[in-house]
Amino acid sequence: MLEYMPVREAAKKWGVSERRVHRLCKDGRIAGIIRFGRSWGIPLEAEKPEDARRLGTADAVRDFTEDDGTIEDFLGADAKLIYRGGNSAVFRLENQT
Repeated sequence: MLEYMPVREAAKKWGVSERRVHRLCKDGRIAGIIRFGRSWGIPLEAEKPEDARRLGTADAVRDFTEDDGTIEDFLGADAKLIYRGGNSAVFRLENQT
């Protein structure tokens, strides 16, 4: 018999927000889940699904090295830096596509 954990426990285990776990459940990305009213039961042995988000290209997300140039070089001339602080930056991309 399968044992289940609540969303809060899965979020702690996987190091993500409860909202992210709810989204993964809603999108059907976690195998064996069951729904209890407005919440979800997640199998104890369930693994966190791989991140499907991309940098806006067909290539998988990867770490940049100094040899790759800057993130601005990667994003191109259409990228406008909006905010940079700590280890993060926000860009606005505007082009024909």
